[in-house]
Amino acid sequence: MLSVGSYGCNMKCPFCQNYTISQDRGSSIQVHTTPKKLVEVALDLKKEGNIGIAFTYNEPLISYEFIYDTFVLCKKHDLKTVIVSNGMIEEKYIKELSPLVDAWNIDLKGFREDIYKKLSGDLETVKKSIQIASSSHLEVTSLIVPGINDSLKDMEEEAKWLASTDPNIVLHITRYFPEYHYHESPTSIELIDQMAEVAKKYLKNVYRGNC
Repeated sequence: MLSVGSYGCNMKCPFCQNYTISQDRGSSIQVHTTPKKLVEVALDLKKEGNIGIAFTYNEPLISYEFIYDTFVLCKKHDLKTVIVSNGMIEEKYIKELSPLVDAWNIDLKGFREDIYKKLSGDLETVKKSIQIASSSHLEVTSLIVPGINDSLKDMEEEAKWLASTDPNIVLHITRYFPEYHYHESPTSIELIDQMAEVAKKYLKNVYRGNC
């Protein structure tokens, strides 16, 4: 798929794993485009096997109107649509967008409100986004960061809740590495394995990442 991103986010994660490509630090090449031009590129790439457009890299939904307009055009040209997001969007807008999205990957950064407050987010908003997005193909990613969201009990609560929405939701439990402003040691593979085993008690599709 043609993967597209810009700059910026509506959360502040000190451990951001892709800050070098999600933030404009003053030396980035600026490329300006429109939904129409972007869809034209995607259509031209069909000859190379491209099937659609994925918005990813930074937080796509801060550019909601651009994505909406692009996906309306995608549907007119039989292009698949994907969003990789933190899920921090008001219910009204994700409900408007969701019928245009073939697949989502939403980050679930922890299963306690105090974790989300530290990251300038809101757990209930993300949970609502996950519930709405589950009407399409949905995958959830939880990056396990030592000292922040590394509780097996929390993972059990997360997996139970996801299963109550849909036990077929795909869950990726991924390993953190020191990045940006957070420099704890990488998550142990043993912990990732333990969390995956806990989640598998409730969910049918659990995968380890970055191991």
